[in-house]
Amino acid sequence: MDIPLSETCQSILKKILLTLKPDKYISEAILGGEAIAVSTLHSIDPDSGLAFPLSISVGSTVGDYSPSDTIVSARLPMHKLIRIKIGLYVGKNVYYMGTTVVLGEHDGTVPIFPQLTDRSATCLAAAYIAYLLIVKQVKSRTPLVEVRNIIESVAQHFGMHLLEGVASYCLADNGVDRRLEVFQNAIDQPLVTGSLMDKDVFVLDIIVTDAADTAPRPVQEQPYIYLPPELPSEDKILALGRTGQIQRELQGVRRFPLARRHVSQANRRQFDHYRDSMQPFVLTRLASGANIAQILSTLQIGPAGCSVLAGPVLPNIVKPSIQPTEEMRKYF
Repeated sequence: MDIPLSETCQSILKKILLTLKPDKYISEAILGGEAIAVSTLHSIDPDSGLAFPLSISVGSTVGDYSPSDTIVSARLPMHKLIRIKIGLYVGKNVYYMGTTVVLGEHDGTVPIFPQLTDRSATCLAAAYIAYLLIVKQVKSRTPLVEVRNIIESVAQHFGMHLLEGVASYCLADNGVDRRLEVFQNAIDQPLVTGSLMDKDVFVLDIIVTDAADTAPRPVQEQPYIYLPPELPSEDKILALGRTGQIQRELQGVRRFPLARRHVSQANRRQFDHYRDSMQPFVLTRLASGANIAQILSTLQIGPAGCSVLAGPVLPNIVKPSIQPTEEMRKYF
């Protein structure tokens, strides 16, 4: 996807966000947003269109609304997280994007991005651990049934109440002819066949739930965790979060431009801190056999920074007490 088209897709997302208003019918928001996307794309290329329809999730709801299944009384609320996502294509180029917004009182129309609170920061850390566990095991030509087993294994490693579901979307290089599988609470899905191909893009939407809650719903503060994807090595085909493009067009690109948009500017340094300084600590603990709950219990995570309980406060870097083992290096 060239730069002008990338900018156009970002512009489409912004236009859709600005149409979201409190009490607007969800079905109206979906149809209006799709009309904006299609008309804008057609002005560039008549063969362009929607790779995936616009979908909206509200609050702690797991799943998406669409015009066909949304009751007429369902409206966009204020002060609740609203997750929107859409897929666009022009020719063989696919752009998969979305974001999380909250409709506030300022003019009643301007979406704002949620702040990172203590609770959602902990969920962000948990999601990052899940991300490490999954993406380090899935490579090009991995059978889909093995992908599902990996996702199930990670969910069990977290405990079913902490990681309730992982949804994954596989796109072929044309973006529309072969939409493979969606794993939502993967253990409930039927047996799948086939493998991830070299030019597919595998997108993870990690949903983190409250460990103390027995209901299968995400925490209210930050139901969907989308982390900035890193360009994988040549033998992998993974992208995490909001954006998907065929891999041959990602060469040399380090990070997608919208990857951290839902995190406020003030928290971006902390967001990167999880990636840069938590990884060696987390991987070392995983290598020593600690489970996710044990790892999270040793971390004090909040908007002000990250520290290790029963140890010194380390605002800039978390150093593991032991070096990663050879067994760990096999998987990470």
